[in-house]
Amino acid sequence: MVFLLARAFSSGCAALTGVEAISNGVPAFKRPKSKNAATTLLLLGLIAVTMMMSVIVLAKQMSIRYVDPHELERLRTAAGGALPGNYEQHPVISQIAHGVFRGFSPGFYFVVTVTGIIPVLAANTAFNGFPVLGSIPAHDGLAPRLARVAR
Repeated sequence: MVFLLARAFSSGCAALTGVEAISNGVPAFKRPKSKNAATTLLLLGLIAVTMMMSVIVLAKQMSIRYVDPHELERLRTAAGGALPGNYEQHPVISQIAHGVFRGFSPGFYFVVTVTGIIPVLAANTAFNGFPVLGSIPAHDGLAPRLARVAR
C-alpha cells in the first residue's frame, strides 16, 4: 500500500508540474497578472485534456490492449490463444506510434524520444521555477534572503 501511494503521489506530481510552474511564475506575467495566469492555466488544461482524449480515442480505434504487467495472462493473441512466455508489453504511446508510423521508423522513434524527454523538461521546469517561488516568502520575511556583501 505504501508503494502504491508513493507511485500515485509521484504520478500526480509529474502531472501537475505545468500547473505548478504557471502558479509559481505569476509574478513574471504581464498585467493583469491574475487574468493572464488564469488564461494560461485554462489553455494548459485544455491541451492536457485534448492530449489525453486523443490517446484514449486512438487506443480505442486501434484496439490497443494494455493490462497490469503482473497480469499478462489476461491478454490473448488475435486467435484467442495464450501469449508466448517471452511476450513484452509496450507502453500505450509506443503501441500507438508503432501503429501510426508502421513502415516509417523515424516517426516512431521521434514520438518515443519526445515522450521520454517530457519528464526531463518537467523536472527542469520545477528546478528553474524555484527561485521565483522562493522569492515570494523571502519578500514577506518568511524565508531567508540573500545577504548583501559590502564591497
